[in-house]
Amino acid sequence: MDSVATWMARISSIPPQEVRPLHHPDSRLRGWLVIDDTRRGPAFGGVRVRSYPDAESARREAIHLARAMTLKCAAADLPCGGGKTVLIDHPGFRRREGFVWLGDRIEELGGRYYAGPDLGVGDEDLAVLASRTCYVGCGAGSETSFGEWTAMGVL
Repeated sequence: MDSVATWMARISSIPPQEVRPLHHPDSRLRGWLVIDDTRRGPAFGGVRVRSYPDAESARREAIHLARAMTLKCAAADLPCGGGKTVLIDHPGFRRREGFVWLGDRIEELGGRYYAGPDLGVGDEDLAVLASRTCYVGCGAGSETSFGEWTAMGVL
């Protein structure tokens, strides 16, 4: 396996492996799922829900955050890459239905991407994901909250 410094230098010029638009008319879910890099292992990244001025802004942020996760995983010398899901928050978004649908999409990826917590997503949201896919990390169903897992990751 490459050294962390070599990997970080090399990854900076490589485009993401997959940028997948997310759209579910029934729940009015809109957003992006980005798998930045899986050469060190499956992509790990949180699900973020927030308002964006437009879909392109959400896409750019998803790509940027997925790359940041790849670099964080490499810096920690973990056997995984980075990913991110960014969902556009808006008044018509039917959250529970959307997270059910998203869980099915993550399951279809077959372990290439593991979702976790991020901005605007709580324990209930990720519990819905965990009811649809086994590819939800950071303690789904445990007594430790997703926020606590995020804090431990920072430390």
